[in-house]
Amino acid sequence: MRRLFLAVILSASASGAALAAPPSITTANVSGGRLVVSGTAAPNSTVRLDGAFSVRAGANGAYSFSLTYMPDDCVVDVATTAQPGQIGRAVVANCGAAVRYRGAWASAASYQAGDVVFQGGSSYRAALPSRGRNPASSPAQWKLLAARGAVGPAGATGPAGPAGATGPAGPAGPQGETGPAGVAGAAGATGALGPAGATGPAGPAGPTGPAGPQGPAGTAGATGATGATGAQGPSGIVAASSKEGVLPTLAASEGLYVMRGSVDPITVPDGARLLINAGGAVGAGSTPPSSGSIKAAACFRLSPSGTLFVLGDLNYAVRSTGDRVAVYSTGVSGVLGGGTYDAGLCLRNIHNQALDNNDYFAVSVVVLR
Repeated sequence: MRRLFLAVILSASASGAALAAPPSITTANVSGGRLVVSGTAAPNSTVRLDGAFSVRAGANGAYSFSLTYMPDDCVVDVATTAQPGQIGRAVVANCGAAVRYRGAWASAASYQAGDVVFQGGSSYRAALPSRGRNPASSPAQWKLLAARGAVGPAGATGPAGPAGATGPAGPAGPQGETGPAGVAGAAGATGALGPAGATGPAGPAGPTGPAGPQGPAGTAGATGATGATGAQGPSGIVAASSKEGVLPTLAASEGLYVMRGSVDPITVPDGARLLINAGGAVGAGSTPPSSGSIKAAACFRLSPSGTLFVLGDLNYAVRSTGDRVAVYSTGVSGVLGGGTYDAGLCLRNIHNQALDNNDYFAVSVVVLR
């Protein structure tokens, strides 16, 4: 894209009776890494640049700034306390901000910062991206570069020019309408017989005829060779674990099942079947139980503290002091979601006293696909 840099542009205003000229800018450029702006204003007045920097004009009205400052849009404004409302404006030469001339402003076009357009006889430079924002009424998006000047007086009428050369002949006009048909002439003599015409193309193929009768069966082919023996398929057992231990004392009148013995946590693939074999021996100590029974079941939960699930529910009675009852829940299984599980023997003491003459527990777990 071609990059251009604007030269100094001045703006002036006047209304009604003659007013003092606004402050002017004769130099606005970057030199030696500093912004240099100079010009003339009302003598001995305070001159402010972009509303942030101030100098005092001399008795001859001359002023000058040399700053380590650069406006974002490469445009500077100067104003004085002696001429409120009147502003001098210029584009900083060597600023480095690229401008792109986009011609006349169009409401449907999109503009980026640095685009320059013409609208109503004035030129504007885009400070921000916009679309549909009229430069004349959108000061946040557009900065005035050069205002439209006053219309000059009409010039004197110039002398008549010499007669031009004769132009080329114009194109032919449209064809006229067809005239009326003439009177039919007399019939001519019969002409000689013409030669025979060429042979025409072949006609389309006829439809397919009906199928013929089925032929006799062919002789049987030779027996193919026996294929190679396939590889041994995988075992249906994915994982297995077992454990034995001593059963603790069972509290009296338990309301829920409690896992009393389990294997180490075992990993189960999603959709696999968990087969639990569990058993143990429980009994009363010095005082015989007066009522109730013991419930036994296989159980599992997500390790280490998931919801406990019970499979099977068997009742056993402890009859007298020192009596030990073997309780079992054998071959109980279920299909589970993938995860790591605790699995083992669950017991629930429904007796009205604790069972403290307990012996062993034994659990084995197999995971099947």
